[in-house]
Amino acid sequence: MRITRALMPLALAGVVLAGCGGDGNRPSATTTTKSPAPTDNGVSALAPNEIVQKSIAALEGAKSYQMKGDIYSDGQQMYLHFKVSGKDLIGVIASQGTKVELLSVGGQNFVRPDEAFWKANAGDAGATIAKLLGSRWAKLSATDKDFRTLFKIIEPSELLKPTGRLTKATTKQVPGGTAIGVVQSGADGGTLWVATIGEPYPLFLEGSGGKGHITFTSFGGSFPDIALPAASEVVDLDKLKSGS
Repeated sequence: MRITRALMPLALAGVVLAGCGGDGNRPSATTTTKSPAPTDNGVSALAPNEIVQKSIAALEGAKSYQMKGDIYSDGQQMYLHFKVSGKDLIGVIASQGTKVELLSVGGQNFVRPDEAFWKANAGDAGATIAKLLGSRWAKLSATDKDFRTLFKIIEPSELLKPTGRLTKATTKQVPGGTAIGVVQSGADGGTLWVATIGEPYPLFLEGSGGKGHITFTSFGGSFPDIALPAASEVVDLDKLKSGS
């Protein structure tokens, strides 16, 4: 669970309720029908690694979700907020006064770093690049290496992949519901809290010592803001670099 490592590349580059109506003003015999309450999914009885794998599979099966929080990497605090729909996403990563927006739609990747990011990461050319781009998105080539890794950090198998020894914690209430904790020890460790009711979604991920956390919400939600930008809002980054 790479809560303290996931963003290292940045430094380098409902309940459904159905009502039944009656005839006129006469009430029907049954006025409401409640859907069955979600049941225990059994993950709390599994081994720690199995719980993690179940949560990865559940998140991949959700098709869409939202993740948001603050994490720490090399002592630096980073904020992230992503909306994910299949392989598409929109999100932002911010750290030490810099910000990068990311957008991926239909296999096309775009970034929109702010001026502070370009100045901090592009040397003498940073201010010039920021001025040329303005508020437009920079379209990345399929072979881009500078930003490509950032788009992989939201992949469930990458973000939640265990990198050390795992143990189980107790079951408790966390943001999103009742969950079982899976603890990974070590400096890169933390605790992944997996839902024990309904689908075994990852609900909450926190770093060791309480440093950093990510919440997962909006499973199966719709995100209309994940859409291709207009052509007038896009600049080809490779052409910009070459000056063409």
